Amino acid sequence: MTCTTDAVVLPQAVRIVTLALNTYFVGMMKDVTLIAVIGLTEFMRTAQTVVSRTVRPFEIYTFVAVVYLILTITFSCIVAWMERRVPVY
Repeated sequence: MTCTTDAVVLPQAVRIVTLALNTYFVGMMKDVTLIAVIGLTEFMRTAQTVVSRTVRPFEIYTFVAVVYLILTITFSCIVAWMERRVPVY
């Protein structure tokens, strides 16, 4: 039974779980709680400090939004690549 589990069932389960976890991770990346953990609050606080010094909020907040967009798109592309690469039987 152990050989069957190791050779057949486990690889199929890993493929299915990997895809689900990747999708879940991208969803969490978009949530506020994970963003706070990786430093968006500090990033926004720094942006507020720079805005108060330069009085140019549009450029600063646009930069912050672009960085967040790049992070989200990068992780989404990685997950899409992994989904194409790992077949589900």
